[in-house]
Amino acid sequence: MVETKWYVGTTGVKLVVQTNEDLTNAVTTSIIVRKPDGTIVEWGGVPNDTKIEYVIQEGDLDQAGVYRVQAKAIMVDGSVWFGETDTLVIYELFE
Repeated sequence: MVETKWYVGTTGVKLVVQTNEDLTNAVTTSIIVRKPDGTIVEWGGVPNDTKIEYVIQEGDLDQAGVYRVQAKAIMVDGSVWFGETDTLVIYELFE
C-alpha cells in the first residue's frame, strides 16, 4: 500500500486502497480507519476504477503505530461492502 515511510503529522499525500471491485455504481466510497489507540474514523474517499483514493489531511495521522484501513463502498442499489483490511505503519519523527 505505502511504498515510503510516513510520519506523524504527514499531510497532502494520497492514500490508495485497492478494492479489486468495479466502483462504477458506488454512490459513496470511504476508507474506515482504526488508529493505534483503537479510535475508529472514516475518511471520505474518491473512487477511481477499482481503487479508493484519499488525500491525508491535518490531524489524520496524529499517532505513531499501526493503523488498520479498510475500503467501504455503498452501491446504487443500497448494498454495502467492505474490502480486505490492510496495515499502515506511521512512525514518530526521526525513526
